[in-house]
Amino acid sequence: MPAMPDIENKGYSWSASANAALANLVRSMYPNLTAQNKTTIDSLESVYNDKLKPNIESAVFDRSQAYGYSIADAVSNWSKTDNDNQSNAGYVIPVFDGAWFPRPRHLHYSAPFLGNARPLLQEDTQGVAPPCSFSL
Repeated sequence: MPAMPDIENKGYSWSASANAALANLVRSMYPNLTAQNKTTIDSLESVYNDKLKPNIESAVFDRSQAYGYSIADAVSNWSKTDNDNQSNAGYVIPVFDGAWFPRPRHLHYSAPFLGNARPLLQEDTQGVAPPCSFSL
C-alpha cells in the first residue's frame, strides 16, 4: 500500500474524514453506479455531515473532509494498479474440461478480472476464502 497523505499538525475529526473517505471510495470503486445509486450515496454522506458539522469547528470539518477525500483518492489510485478491469473487454473465456461456458440464459459474465484485484484485508480473507482448485 502506498504512503497515505500527511496530516497537518492541526485538529481533525476522524468521523468526518471517514465519512468523506467511504463515500468517495464507493463512488470511485463502482464506476457503473446508476444516478439513483449516486444520489443515495450523496444523501447518506450528507446525513452524516449534517450530524457531525454542528459539533465541529468549520475549519476542522473542512480539513477533515478534505483529508478523507485525499485518503480515498490515494486508495482508489493504488487500486488501479491491480490489473483489474471492471469491464469484460479483452476477456477470453477459458476452454478446458469443467470450465464455465455461457449458456443461453446466462450469456453475460461479470467482472472476469476481479481475481487480479489485491485484497485490502488479506489476513481476514485467508480464513474465509474457499480453496482454489485451478489456476488461470
